[in-house]
Formats: sequence, structure tokens, C-alpha cells
Amino acid sequence: MQFSDLDFHPAEKKLRQFGILLVLFGVLIPFVAWMRGWTGLDYLASPLPLENQTPILLSNTLLWNSVAIYFTSLVLTAWGLAGMANPKLLRLFFVGWMVVAFPIGWTISQGILLLIFVGVFLPIGLFFRLTGRDALHLKRSQESTAWKSGPGPLPPSRYFQQY
Repeated sequence: MQFSDLDFHPAEKKLRQFGILLVLFGVLIPFVAWMRGWTGLDYLASPLPLENQTPILLSNTLLWNSVAIYFTSLVLTAWGLAGMANPKLLRLFFVGWMVVAFPIGWTISQGILLLIFVGVFLPIGLFFRLTGRDALHLKRSQESTAWKSGPGPLPPSRYFQQY
């Protein structure tokens, strides 16, 4: 994928789908926090809270973290619902998200291709090189020509046998 493949003018259907995803993630964020038991009490009760913070400062930090989680959830859900009603509201956010996500996706795909090449094709190629395999018959022989005679014409009865 190239940067020129990015959709800077997405269709309304795509923007509505993006709005649905925003609503789903907006609902999913506090649900996952609740399922993990992230209330902040675990950090307050731990023997080593954070090195230089008093419990009051730590509880304030955890309070603001939970406020940030629920505020983000609320904003994503509200923006997603508004975007499903009027998809043009989501266009700028969608395009910005795609522009930010593109380099990450490109880097990961190139890294996976590199791993496949280095992990699979390079060892196979080195093994074939060391064993002297020449499946394409590219090595020049002592003959004066590179012409190889084929098996000859097939009998006409073979024409009716496709496989």
C-alpha cells in the first residue's frame, strides 16, 4: 500500500461504519476496565505504591486516570452516534486516523515481509546453493548449445483428455 492509496474522501457508508466502530470502542473501554477490576484500589493497597508519592497523590492520579478513561469513552460514543446520523462529521477524524495509522501499518507489513524473507527464503536458498541444486538448469554445460530437445509431439488422442 502506498500513501497515495489513502482515501481522503471516504464514502458515507464507510464513515457510518467508522461511527459504529467508535460507539463499540466507546462502550468497550469502560467494560474492559471494569472486567479487569481497574478501580485503583489495587494500587493503593500495594506494598510499593509508587516510590515518591503519598497515598493521597496516588489516589488523585488514579482518580484522574479513571476520569480520563470514562471521558474518552463518552466522547467516542457521542461522536460515533453523531457520526452515524451525519457521517460528514466523522470525515476529518477518519482521515486523520488513517494518516496516523498508515506509517504504523506500512512498517509492520514491511517488517513481516523481511522476517519471512530472512526466516524462510534465505535459509532455503542457502541450503540449495550449498547442495548444488539447479532446478532451472541455469549452469552452463560443456555443450556448444543450450538447446534441449523436448519429448516430441503428443498423439491426437491426447487432445480429448484434458487432465
